[in-house]
Amino acid sequence: MKNKPGRHWFPLRSMVLVTLLCGAFLLPAGTTASAALTPQQESLAQKIDGELIAPCCWTQTVAEHESDAAEQIKAQTRDMVAQGKSEAEIFNQYVAQYGEKILASPRARGFNLLLFVFPIVAVAVAGAAVTIWLLRQRSPQPLQPAADMNVHLPPGSVADEPPASVALRERVQRELSEFDR
Repeated sequence: MKNKPGRHWFPLRSMVLVTLLCGAFLLPAGTTASAALTPQQESLAQKIDGELIAPCCWTQTVAEHESDAAEQIKAQTRDMVAQGKSEAEIFNQYVAQYGEKILASPRARGFNLLLFVFPIVAVAVAGAAVTIWLLRQRSPQPLQPAADMNVHLPPGSVADEPPASVALRERVQRELSEFDR
């Protein structure tokens, strides 16, 4: 049997074809040619993944979720980062495609602004209320002068003392004078 020209390349071609096919099936899902990002770009892509909700179930971020939809968004995000799109452009594209619910935290504008402002205002009001309450608890209540209560004060007593203190002081002085005799 006579060898045909190029026939001796058949085993090499087969090995190359099998290697390429195995490599394609063994690559992780979502791996694309643009996966070779710089460390800064990969950091940006991971940050974006952490701020987007997986659209398959809307319960976890893309970074946490392990589904085909999350992997697809990760790949798309990395492609957009590799193309040089900014973080805002990427978020705007996802919001245009899925709506605001794709964002893990709402944007601070319109009605959503209340979500950012209300807690700060609530803490400030509560802090002011507690401060006022503590100051009122700490300061002594104003006492009525003894002259208004028709109490006879012994010489040298303080006019601001309550009647019980005056009576106690008189009793102590009386008992001490008994011991001096």
